[in-house]
Amino acid sequence: MGEINWITVLTNSIISLILSFTMFAFGLRAGKERTDRVKLRETYREIYSHINKLLEGISENKPLNWNHFQNSAHSDSKPPCKEMMKTGEHLELSKNLFPNIVELEKDCLIYGWHFKQLTLKSGELVIKVLEENSIPLKKEQYRILTTIENSDDKDGSYIEIKPTNLLSDQKYEQYLNRISNNDIGIHFTYVDQSKVIFSIYIRKCDIQHINMAKVFSEIRTLLEKNQDDFMSKKDEILKRLEKTLLMLGKLIKDPHSFWGTLVNTFKDFFR
Repeated sequence: MGEINWITVLTNSIISLILSFTMFAFGLRAGKERTDRVKLRETYREIYSHINKLLEGISENKPLNWNHFQNSAHSDSKPPCKEMMKTGEHLELSKNLFPNIVELEKDCLIYGWHFKQLTLKSGELVIKVLEENSIPLKKEQYRILTTIENSDDKDGSYIEIKPTNLLSDQKYEQYLNRISNNDIGIHFTYVDQSKVIFSIYIRKCDIQHINMAKVFSEIRTLLEKNQDDFMSKKDEILKRLEKTLLMLGKLIKDPHSFWGTLVNTFKDFFR
């Protein structure tokens, strides 16, 4: 009967013990993460919805800004992801993704703020273009009207246009096609929190005397010249939003991957 190799026995026992302990710890970690899975999925869904609204807003030239997350005019803005950092809820989420989401949220709202400033200024730009094209205007208490024709036609049918919508290629073409028959007037306007900021009418009876394709083009060019430099980041921000939505979609399906659970198990040994 040969001698017992105690070193081999001891080594195998230690390895077996380590593996057993690792599997036990892995089971505990997997159980805990299974319990957390429902809550995490719901949180990631809420973030997904928020990021998707930011994407739609910028894509459709209706970007959200800091004011959209105020409870009142004099309160602090509380965008969701920024607030999660304050409450500590972010600690339960992806440490690789969440800091980027907070930065992305901030950039979207900064973009929205600059867009709003341009929109507020856009009425002045429309008037400037009309005056440079020698189109006579009449200022009334709440609106400005073109007065080419000697007519009292102030009402009639009008297509309502927010000037900054002319920055959208799709809407730009839609508006041009809509007025091509000179059968409708144009109402340039912007309403902010139920307050009419400006109201500029190109009357139906006057529109036949105006080269609206030229006017639209000049308004759009002037809007582009008055954009803040930050607004040039629009395409970059949209790509970041799309990429973030893809990553969030994966986390909604599987908040804890197998490999993520395994890595966290080993991290637990050193805590």
